[in-house]
Amino acid sequence: APQSAPLDQAVQNCRAAYDRAFAAAKARGVDNYDSKQTGSEAFVKALPNLTSEDNIAAFIACIGHAMVFGLITRVDCPSLISAARSARAVLPRKANPIGRPHNPLPEK
Repeated sequence: APQSAPLDQAVQNCRAAYDRAFAAAKARGVDNYDSKQTGSEAFVKALPNLTSEDNIAAFIACIGHAMVFGLITRVDCPSLISAARSARAVLPRKANPIGRPHNPLPEK
């Protein structure tokens, strides 16, 4: 699970941003709904940049966490996932050999 550590860290970072913003809003006397909105905005601002495969995977992991725990609106989730898909589509592709490997037939 070497790749899970960066994903876990990204999710923890986004969640911490949400929790901090939510708590700060509540401490200022903001109602629960608006405190959640403030937390959601902080969560989205903390999302990883869509600049590499690893960051895109972390971004998607964060969105998944947010969806499961209701941290961002369900209206926002599809557009964020779409942004991740678009970013992945424009990343340079790793070279993969096309066709079958060349295995010359043995001479008779």
